[in-house]
Amino acid sequence: MEINESMALALSIKYAKKFGFISKSFFWDHFCKKSKTNNFRYWNAFLNCGAFVPYKELQGGAEEYYHLNLKSVLVNKDSIEPVGKRTPLYLYHDEQVMRFIYSLESQNLIKTFWTELELRSNQLTSYKILGGNTSKIPDLVFDLNCPSEIFRSALEVEITRKSNDRYFKSFLNYSSLSNLDFVLYGTSHERTHLAIKSEASKGYFGGLSKKLGFYSISDFQSKSASCDLEFNSRKIPIENFFKNIIALKAEKNEKTREKDGTRVPSHLIKNEGSL
Repeated sequence: MEINESMALALSIKYAKKFGFISKSFFWDHFCKKSKTNNFRYWNAFLNCGAFVPYKELQGGAEEYYHLNLKSVLVNKDSIEPVGKRTPLYLYHDEQVMRFIYSLESQNLIKTFWTELELRSNQLTSYKILGGNTSKIPDLVFDLNCPSEIFRSALEVEITRKSNDRYFKSFLNYSSLSNLDFVLYGTSHERTHLAIKSEASKGYFGGLSKKLGFYSISDFQSKSASCDLEFNSRKIPIENFFKNIIALKAEKNEKTREKDGTRVPSHLIKNEGSL
């Protein structure tokens, strides 16, 4: 997807509204992919547009993280409700979530998404999206760009190893949420991955364990969405996994339309392979 200067600013504002911040490294990694001159022009536009303010709490070196200036005209151009300024403690963690969803959205695989802060800000909306009440809001919830139906996934980014009891309670919560079709865990360490899988393998989580996937955060940092997703003891690149789901849903939709005498374009039903 070609990103021009105005689009780079608009996307930066959108993500800052939904996550409560944006980082310099995220901007450069995703929006500065042209000549050196153009890249610095984009960055100067970011710094001088009046929409972003550096975190004063973070001292030392060049400013890395920015929150929104809610008085900016640019910030108030769209209908997205800003979640406020994210606490610095969670910036690194949430940036991994941000990078994940942007990697899929930039490939047109995402219909819409909600961050943890957005879901926490409205209990009724959270209930409708998740399909139940929960004390553990996912780090991210997103709908694939499927035709005529919803395939909804949750993402959990696990930077540090938590207790088995925490994972057990998390699975109890997820078991009660009826609107989630898939739950994906990004883990920083193999021991965290194994601990989560161990809790999920317990008998009473049988149904939930069949819709869990795992990927390595370090692998994602180097390969983006082409890194492997582990699902039901098999591995497939993350982007291919979601492309395949979209293709299968499109094929199902075409068959339904054929019964009604209405066909859909063939390019919408290309199947990239099995899940």
